[in-house]
Amino acid sequence: MPQNPPKDRSETKAAREGELSRLRRLADELGKSRGERPTTAHLLVVLAREVGPVAALLGTKGLSSEMLLCAVRVAVDDRADAMTRVTAKAKDLASRSRKPGPIEETGAAHLLCALCDDQGTAAHRILRQCGLDVGRLGLLALQGGPHNVAAPKFSAMRPTMQGAPAQRERLGGGT
Repeated sequence: MPQNPPKDRSETKAAREGELSRLRRLADELGKSRGERPTTAHLLVVLAREVGPVAALLGTKGLSSEMLLCAVRVAVDDRADAMTRVTAKAKDLASRSRKPGPIEETGAAHLLCALCDDQGTAAHRILRQCGLDVGRLGLLALQGGPHNVAAPKFSAMRPTMQGAPAQRERLGGGT
């Protein structure tokens, strides 16, 4: 049975904060289960494990949760409160959304955007070391993933007749 949509903006905000709290809790559990202090890199791993457009976006960039787990071992946040700061930034991004966009209001896209925005985080450094344009990645996350990006236009390209002679003959080009 489908759930009823939120009746007002406060219910939507509560749903987003609930999702952010869940992602944060999963990152904390992941860090503790590995005997590590939880960092923003653990948040990145959790985002890669989730099912949805953010995980799909990370997958198209070649970032699997297994690969990110290897990077977690050496990544450290600059500040002890980095997880709290990134979560607060994600909440702020979500609350500034004036209208629902192409993404569902889950919070994962806002969290990835916040991770991309804060250069002092372990997650940001991992993304940069993987050769990604982190600014573009954050924008793609907010747009709904890799499939919402407009295809490049090739209007400047002209077809050439360098094919087989039979094709030229059919088109009246003869040899």
